[in-house]
Amino acid sequence: MGTKALLKTIRQHIDAKEFNKAKEIIEDLLKQDVSDYLLFVFAAVTNVEIGNDCEAVNYYKKAIKLDAEKPLAWQGLYKLYEQGKYVDLEHILIVTQNLLCIPGIAPEKVSAYKRELGFILLKLKKFDEAFSIPDRLDDVDFCYEALKMVLFTDGWDGDRKKLIEQFLIKIDSGKLDCKIHRKCAILRCSWAETLEEIQDVLSWHVTYISLDDEWLTNLLRYFVIISYLKRRQVDPSSDVISMLKSAVGKETEFELLLGHIQKTEMSSSIKNIDKNLKNDACKWPYIGLAVPLLLFQERYEQVLFLLDVEIPNIHPAITKALSEEIFCARCEALYEARFLAENAAKSNPKSWQWYLVLGEICLLLNTEDSFATSALVKAAKLNPYSSKAFFLLGSSLKTKNRTKAIACLERAAKIRPQDTKVAKLIEELLSLEGRNEDLLKHLIQYSKMVPKDLWARKRLAFLELQNGNLDAAIDQMQRIVALDKTDVGIWTALGDAYKKRGNYQSAIKAFKEAIDLESDNKTAQIQFIQMCQVTGQLEEAIEQSLKLIKCVESGQSDTNCVYLLYAESILKLAQKSVYSLQFDLLNRFFGSIEKAFDRNPGFVLPFKIAADALLLASRYHVDTFQHFEFPKTWKMESVLDAVELAIHYYCLVIKAHPNCASAWNDLGIALLRKCQLTKESSGYTK
Repeated sequence: MGTKALLKTIRQHIDAKEFNKAKEIIEDLLKQDVSDYLLFVFAAVTNVEIGNDCEAVNYYKKAIKLDAEKPLAWQGLYKLYEQGKYVDLEHILIVTQNLLCIPGIAPEKVSAYKRELGFILLKLKKFDEAFSIPDRLDDVDFCYEALKMVLFTDGWDGDRKKLIEQFLIKIDSGKLDCKIHRKCAILRCSWAETLEEIQDVLSWHVTYISLDDEWLTNLLRYFVIISYLKRRQVDPSSDVISMLKSAVGKETEFELLLGHIQKTEMSSSIKNIDKNLKNDACKWPYIGLAVPLLLFQERYEQVLFLLDVEIPNIHPAITKALSEEIFCARCEALYEARFLAENAAKSNPKSWQWYLVLGEICLLLNTEDSFATSALVKAAKLNPYSSKAFFLLGSSLKTKNRTKAIACLERAAKIRPQDTKVAKLIEELLSLEGRNEDLLKHLIQYSKMVPKDLWARKRLAFLELQNGNLDAAIDQMQRIVALDKTDVGIWTALGDAYKKRGNYQSAIKAFKEAIDLESDNKTAQIQFIQMCQVTGQLEEAIEQSLKLIKCVESGQSDTNCVYLLYAESILKLAQKSVYSLQFDLLNRFFGSIEKAFDRNPGFVLPFKIAADALLLASRYHVDTFQHFEFPKTWKMESVLDAVELAIHYYCLVIKAHPNCASAWNDLGIALLRKCQLTKESSGYTK
């Protein structure tokens, strides 16, 4: 029986669902090396029916290889994909694209393939292609899947903002789960530039986000306090208030105080604030509700105390609006406090305390206020033993008369020698005046009185380092790390100081401490690698270089010089290794040198180390030399090629550094090596 007749029989068995009989005939034909499109298609269909999906895929692929113009095999693969039996999306993309190109496919099938192509592109995160056909954005199901993919995919540089808004218009919001609504809200709020835009986003999503979501409730609370600080009243019909009520399941101190304010329960409000002030529990956004009430009660000192609490980074638009309201509240408190202080000072002209308070308030309002200086002079005259009076007087004079300011601060320091604020301001003004000797004496004296003050020791250490006093600088830094072993900057500076003094092993230990504390500290990592090179600890240099390279390639660092250090470390290790290891290390070097060139354009060192490596490789026997894996761009065919390229690279080094004796020496050695290979000496005697 001929092949065509057998294929007809196979078809009859398949139609009759006699798959085992069909399989026997197919296997016999395959053993005879029969290669036929229909045979492979029938083999695929049979394998699908008996549960061998992987074999089915292979037979469909064989059929396509014989004839890609026919649709049966493409359709078979697509059907497997529809059934969830074939999940190679990259290949399914090709399958679908080919089905769309084959003539004679029914129009309804073409529409189905086109629609599914959009979903496949989404799954592959090929968003530019997926969204290139505008009609797809009219498909609600496509928009739903696209929204999920775009929301939870980072790194795509398309217009996510515009697309998400288009998707949300098409999709019924009630069909999206709270996770998607929350992600939408967070992203859309991050793109918003004004409070109005943020509020619009929240109104869209808030009812679908789960109760007591910290991100959402916090955002709404900040909207409430910005409005309250501005208007000094709460509108119970406000959309934000309504949203907050629907978002909060369990009341916090914020909601409790807000409830008292809405009911105009002043006594209960103040009791609540006093309780939280006593427990040191006043934080933002609660502070935003407390401040207007404290202003109303003329408790200005507490207002200023609360307004000094740092605002968390919520959103640039919120921070901007809140900062404006805080500034107004601070000014209001200070102006009212100034008025009270002025009246008190007039009523008590011999009270140095009221002049001190008045001067401090004036300084807070305007650092250049001459009235502040006048009030502080009176306070200092009335009480020449008040360190605060002399400190504030020095602060008021620091931009007008530094010499007088320093004198006032030194007087304050004599009264309270351990006051850090006074010591810091003296240090600042002595630095501005350039009085380095006085500055050094001041820091040494203060450090002796307050030996555990890290600020002074750090400043002293860096000053000693700046003056070239390595021993004194190292002594100070050793004292600092004895008190605080977690200061990365000091460990890095200590390593640098050890390096300058020639204590290389100590430098390595210091840099290692810095890296252990902060694994992405680029300065410490580079210094550590360089010190390992100097001390011959090349395996460690290579290991640390590889760690840093991983960070560079993942986008976490831009320290491209590490490729150069890595290649240089491998070469140095090769130069000191035995012959059997040297070959592998040189190949490793040649595999890395191209990146060293590419990532460090304009650097001379890549040419120098590449030439050194080529010269070292040229010492190998010609048979071994053929097994070196040089960069393809070098077009290396012989030992002589290697030497000539080395000569070229050494010439580039000399061109950049014509007075470098070692560069000329390297070139001479390379030229001599060429003479040895060519048996010629003319032209190289110079």
